[in-house]
Amino acid sequence: MQIYFLPFSGGSYRSYEFMRKHFPKGIDLHFLELPGRGGRYGEPLLNDYRSAVADYLRQIRSSRRQDMPYIVYGHSLGSILSLEVIKQMEKSMDHPNAMVVSGNPGPGVSQLKNRNYGNLGKQDFKNKLIEMGGTAQEVLDDEELFDFFEPIIRGDFRILDEGYPNISTQKINTPIFAIMGNEEKTVKEIENWGRFTTKRFESLILKGNHFFIYDYPETLAKIIAHPNGFFNSDLSHLSASDAI
Repeated sequence: MQIYFLPFSGGSYRSYEFMRKHFPKGIDLHFLELPGRGGRYGEPLLNDYRSAVADYLRQIRSSRRQDMPYIVYGHSLGSILSLEVIKQMEKSMDHPNAMVVSGNPGPGVSQLKNRNYGNLGKQDFKNKLIEMGGTAQEVLDDEELFDFFEPIIRGDFRILDEGYPNISTQKINTPIFAIMGNEEKTVKEIENWGRFTTKRFESLILKGNHFFIYDYPETLAKIIAHPNGFFNSDLSHLSASDAI
């Protein structure tokens, strides 16, 4: 089994290190990243949706695919890009076993269509990051450090801003498992993901804000590694008393 991880805005191949140890041995983990950060710091940043999708497709197709079963997981920006990546993979007859998404209700939600976060003024942009959570406090407090990371995160937000209204409504033939934190403003729209698949759909809501994922590394690893085992089943045991 292979798993491809697509990070959130501002993320890199290190973004999901917190859950790595919770995956069973023998699973081939691929932590992807866009140019301009992490191991690809020297490359120019991307600011458009289609280029980001194309870049991820190149990474997946150049990996050790070897016709192995695989799963795609993305959080926030990663979830939106995952949807288009899977559409393209299916066109080339390389279908994943499942798509797992978190921190996003999916395309078509009215609150997200014209959000324009990527073009906010500096202080408004910083306030939005504080509201969402997940940005290290030292980055927010240190002006020089924030100036370093701001173009990376802002560029990713522009990719997301462009993707929301322009992604096609074409359905994928891959099961979708969606997870969100109960404090997110769009959490009530989580079932929206079900519109984008002809296969099975399941959702789970956990306590937390946009970056609730840091509180549930073991739960996330269980779902991502074996999502098909949780469709149409009792999910309460995944998060103990924290399930909503």
